[in-house]
Amino acid sequence: MTNVSIRQVHKHYDDFHAVKGVSLEIRDKEFMVLVGPSGCGKTTTLRMVGGFLRPDGGRIVLDGEDVTALPPERRPTATVFQSYALFPHMTVLRNVIYGLKFRKVPREEALAAGRAMLEKVGLPGAGDKTIDQLSGGEQQRVALARALIVRPKVLLLDEPLSNLDAKLRVRMRGEIRRLQREFGITALYVTHDQEEALALSDRVAVMEGGRIVQTGSPRSPGRRTGMAGGPPPGRFWPTRWGAPAASATRRPARLWPSSRESPRTSCAGAPTGLWPPLTHQAFGRAACYGLARRTSACASRARARS
Repeated sequence: MTNVSIRQVHKHYDDFHAVKGVSLEIRDKEFMVLVGPSGCGKTTTLRMVGGFLRPDGGRIVLDGEDVTALPPERRPTATVFQSYALFPHMTVLRNVIYGLKFRKVPREEALAAGRAMLEKVGLPGAGDKTIDQLSGGEQQRVALARALIVRPKVLLLDEPLSNLDAKLRVRMRGEIRRLQREFGITALYVTHDQEEALALSDRVAVMEGGRIVQTGSPRSPGRRTGMAGGPPPGRFWPTRWGAPAASATRRPARLWPSSRESPRTSCAGAPTGLWPPLTHQAFGRAACYGLARRTSACASRARARS
């Protein structure tokens, strides 16, 4: 079993208190996602788990062993970075097997393991290519293969999909989830994308201002039974980061009319039932009201001309 325990961890950058007493328990083979706005401390927390940063206070325990003071190479972890950190002067296969040489794996065995891992991530026959011959999605798969080939107990992923286009991001979510389940690895994933967090995770931890403000299952966000330590029910995401989800009894206002619909105004004067969905909180009540008045004036002029 591989459990991760983050206990009252702090991190300062000079006078800036980046992480403020974060505590989090990650269960064996669980896919935990840390989500929050930029600057909330989520990447700093992940780097402390990986050993790339030393906490100023608190402890990090993996499988009952305190690893707070251990360097990255002595921890049972592997990290996929946002930039992938691939070596451009090496072939794809040499990139994948790079970590095995530090574990004294014989070369022929390492090459065989590398080819097998490339097949698992959907890149059979790509071993002799150079990194600049790969697309963004293929480079991301190589970074995953390099992390998984060392058989880590904990896989750390720091916004690995942020450099991909929207369609490819959705496809790669499924690939990451499939590989995590196939290898039975405990995973800690960092993202600022709320949809990505809900699609990938077994549990979500929401960070804001250096603290974890909510944790729970993505299948019951904002409910008392699903989330703990956060805002009242129905307020899953912090309001300064994004507008709260609409309740079951109130649909959000939609601002832009389509060619098939005429504007219908809500109680605040903004068109509703149209596309894209934007709430008053996200767009601003005054702007919504102004748009509705301009829409109404245009319609009046059109009737007058006819």
